[in-house]
Amino acid sequence: MKQILLLLTIGAFITFQSCKKEEANELPSLYGTWQETETVPQFAGMTYRITFKEDGRFELIRTIFTDALDPRTICKPDGIRYIRGRFVVADRELRLSGNYCDNTFSTDTTDCYYGKVFSAYHIMAADGNALVLDSHREAYYRITLHRD
Repeated sequence: MKQILLLLTIGAFITFQSCKKEEANELPSLYGTWQETETVPQFAGMTYRITFKEDGRFELIRTIFTDALDPRTICKPDGIRYIRGRFVVADRELRLSGNYCDNTFSTDTTDCYYGKVFSAYHIMAADGNALVLDSHREAYYRITLHRD
């Protein structure tokens, strides 16, 4: 009898713990504006500010920076890029597809360095109140977003 009671207690504990872990890893609602704060020191990279709209559209401001610029290059890889398009979420996957545009997000443009079309794929995870894109990669490549 004691063994059965012990097994039931252990089973209930394991069940409770597994439910608790799922709640802790639950993704927050994407809708709204998210801002990245650069936390990994680097000589080149980018930061994100992205707004997810309830109709499936997004607006992204990507600020690209680098210390390695060739003064002879006509198209500079650094600067601010504006991108608009649509997003799709499936399980923990986020797919963004759209076009580079002007700073009002109203007119498509051609970016001298990147072209017209933008496409990105990210695996998402939650970290407290933060949304982490590319959480499966090394810290250098992760994008940690906080609700604005």
